[in-house]
Amino acid sequence: MTHILLAIRQRWADMIIDGAKTCELRRGRRAWAPGDWLWLYAVAPVQRVVGVVLVSAVQTGPAHRLEGMRGAMALSVHEFWRYAGERSNLLTGAWLVYPRRLAEPRAPEALGVPAPPRSAVTLAPPAVERLTADAAVQAHRAALDALSARLAREAAR
Repeated sequence: MTHILLAIRQRWADMIIDGAKTCELRRGRRAWAPGDWLWLYAVAPVQRVVGVVLVSAVQTGPAHRLEGMRGAMALSVHEFWRYAGERSNLLTGAWLVYPRRLAEPRAPEALGVPAPPRSAVTLAPPAVERLTADAAVQAHRAALDALSARLAREAAR
């Protein structure tokens, strides 16, 4: 289980946390795996870590194969193809579960992250400890840990 700080626009972060967006799409191949924690860093103007969500499944492939996931990404056909580009471009889609909004949004600097991520960065244990100390995360920590471990085990089978 890896903890990843993911740069994302506030609109998309809110939709993920509210459960309206259940799949995150990124260009290229990502090393995400079921059970990973994605910490949502809302870029300017917010510039804070605002929530967390778990990865339940990952699919990587050409854009035309991932277009069917578009509804879970909360994207129109036009938005999907504007982002994806060519039909053959490689994309990674991560299915997301158990979203939680942080009680106290955090600046990356307060976590020991030297600079805000441009896309995504793996978090070091001290940053993870600071984030998981958040009241909203603590209230669900046992469930998050158990679900994360279960997703990782199931993916390993």
